[in-house]
Amino acid sequence: MVDQKPTRSEASERWTKHVRKEFNSEVKRAIDGAIFGIVGQDVLRALYESLKRNYDITSDEIPYRLDTVFDTLEHTFGVVGARTLSRAIAKRLYYSLNIPFTEIENYRLQDYLDEAKKILRLQE
Repeated sequence: MVDQKPTRSEASERWTKHVRKEFNSEVKRAIDGAIFGIVGQDVLRALYESLKRNYDITSDEIPYRLDTVFDTLEHTFGVVGARTLSRAIAKRLYYSLNIPFTEIENYRLQDYLDEAKKILRLQE
């Protein structure tokens, strides 16, 4: 039996999945760190419990359900509070990825993450 090397497409797909998983891990760390740093562990825990109870979102799924997370932040902290938390999350994420952060008016969390993804694709 001969071991077959993965095709270039298969190798690229595996690499993309790896990068996406690492990016989402950084997103989760940034969310945890920013919310913990601004409002504390009890509020972070309550937010995660609310997401689980109301939307069946576990803490590991948060990077994949950011619109719902942001909507929950808006409902909990108001528009201004949610945007403040989003900026803090984005700043932490950008710092951890070693990319410059620029505040953009009316950006939601997903907008900042989309920008980070664009920048990272340019840097690959």
